[in-house]
Amino acid sequence: MYAALSDRYAEDLTAMEHLVAEEIARSPLADLPELEKLVRHQLDGEGKQLRPLLSLAVADLTGGPRARVHPVAAAVELYHRASLILDDIQDNSDFRRGERTIHTTVGVGMAFNVAGIIRSMSYHVVDRSPELRAEDKLRIHRCLDTTAIRLYIGQSIDLGWHEGWYPTYEVFPYDQMIAHKTGALFGCAAWIGACAAGGDPRLAESFGTHAGILYQLFDDFDDVFTRDGDVHSDSQDLRYQKPTAPILTLLTVLAETGNARDILRITRWLSGMHGQADEDTAWIVRLLAEHGVAERLQRRLSQMAERLLEQAHNLAAGEHIPGEVPGIELLARAVGRS
Repeated sequence: MYAALSDRYAEDLTAMEHLVAEEIARSPLADLPELEKLVRHQLDGEGKQLRPLLSLAVADLTGGPRARVHPVAAAVELYHRASLILDDIQDNSDFRRGERTIHTTVGVGMAFNVAGIIRSMSYHVVDRSPELRAEDKLRIHRCLDTTAIRLYIGQSIDLGWHEGWYPTYEVFPYDQMIAHKTGALFGCAAWIGACAAGGDPRLAESFGTHAGILYQLFDDFDDVFTRDGDVHSDSQDLRYQKPTAPILTLLTVLAETGNARDILRITRWLSGMHGQADEDTAWIVRLLAEHGVAERLQRRLSQMAERLLEQAHNLAAGEHIPGEVPGIELLARAVGRS
């Protein structure tokens, strides 16, 4: 479904990339070729571009010209790319998509500079648009600013676990964390897409937020499990003892069966009492397999995917060409892997 979605909006994505290229050309980066090279490298990899695709799919529901949405699609992708740099720093990630992360190659300070430049460009590309009214630009900027706060709150909740903010896993606000950390920018992408196209931003934002939450849950699943339900030997979340959906699901299963011994062992491990050695995860791998955590989590994700698709159907009702699958449904299927 990712391919079908990208094909649907291929020309729009190209237009969005041209806007980003123009923004780089207008900036003072030409005076600092080393810095310009770093910025361009962070923007070169295409990724899935789900957030701008979400903006475009939402805008499609209005039937208006998609050219109005190109700047906001570019803005949300730039914002996302900047946030990835900061996430990698805070998560101590050495690799992203098979490449060394920027802070491991040029240092944390320079990585912050590159993230700041890219994030600032997300505002400029909106400001320069002749397609958007002044009042719409202001609303879009406010949405991006509110999203920035939510992103940092979500990341802080994530880091807060290892700072001792939460005495037990039962009070760790995992759902709140992913709603802020991932759901917020998806929701913003949908909101500004609707705003630019003259649609209803509130309904779009709700859909986008739910899509982002589901996307993060699948991401957490993929870190620990293969598609067949086997446990990855190199799971980063297990290595860094993070309380993500697979581990929290395991704890729920153990609580239902009254297995206090393993619950205690896992909570001690999550608090860092077992260290971070790779060999220390073997017993967790065994428990995940023994208690069918992959299957249980897959059922939950499947149910959420069905609800997201239903939400897409409701948004697209009567707002697309007969016989054509609406873009918002393609996006829901891509996120929900159906």
